[in-house]
Amino acid sequence: GDLILDTHVGSASSLVVFEEMGFDYVGYELDADYYKLSTERLEAFRAQPKLFTPTEIFKATQSEQQSLFGPPA
Repeated sequence: GDLILDTHVGSASSLVVFEEMGFDYVGYELDADYYKLSTERLEAFRAQPKLFTPTEIFKATQSEQQSLFGPPA
């Protein structure tokens, strides 16, 4: 139930991660060019089909992550 505040959204990298992980957030960006870029990026992200739900991402344990992505480096 937490709400994340991003006061410097920029190109929206953080917002994409927040959405991917299922977090609620509020973002601010004063620069009009960055605002336009971040809006376009979020729309493109939202249009992509998702492989995993946020619940499935969080459900994986450390050992399951290692088996999915190989042994730690």
